[in-house]
Amino acid sequence: MARTSLGWRRVLAFTALCVLGVLSSDVLVDDADPRIVYSPSEHWSQGASCEKCSLHPNPSETQDGTWHDTTFEPGGETGPFSASFTFTGIGIKVYAVLPAYSANNLQIQTTHTDVNFLLDNVDQEAPFQYDPPVGSDFQYRQLIFDSGTVIHGDHTLTIHLSTDVLSVLLLDYLVYTVPDATTSSLV
Repeated sequence: MARTSLGWRRVLAFTALCVLGVLSSDVLVDDADPRIVYSPSEHWSQGASCEKCSLHPNPSETQDGTWHDTTFEPGGETGPFSASFTFTGIGIKVYAVLPAYSANNLQIQTTHTDVNFLLDNVDQEAPFQYDPPVGSDFQYRQLIFDSGTVIHGDHTLTIHLSTDVLSVLLLDYLVYTVPDATTSSLV
């Protein structure tokens, strides 16, 4: 009986240390990483080289000088436009460039951002919505989703634009968290 109790204590201690970030590491995944699946691919553009894109952040302010750009128009193409990423870990965060709104871009389709998240096909019920105030500049490396701590294992995050409103997303990078490999012998 004492051996079982010790085993559960080790698991509990390991889990607590991972949650606190003591025994975990973050892995950065740039938007250009081929493990991110953009769908439908023809509706996503590599923003830094996109001539048809209406928003043009400063590449030097983004992770690795890149971002992926998409705009969804209700009544246009069928949606949702999505980006999916599969990882093994205990959490994931999503970072984006938030659009600017100035007198120079009044003719732009949209600067509204309305994004939903699914983790393992479960709606996270925490959509991210943003409307930049007039006169605002681009905001870089902005956290738009944080899963918090999830059970260690294989997970799939799907990011998709709302299909209800005109919306743009400038996806910059993801960060997922893995338990430290040197501590896996604790459990």
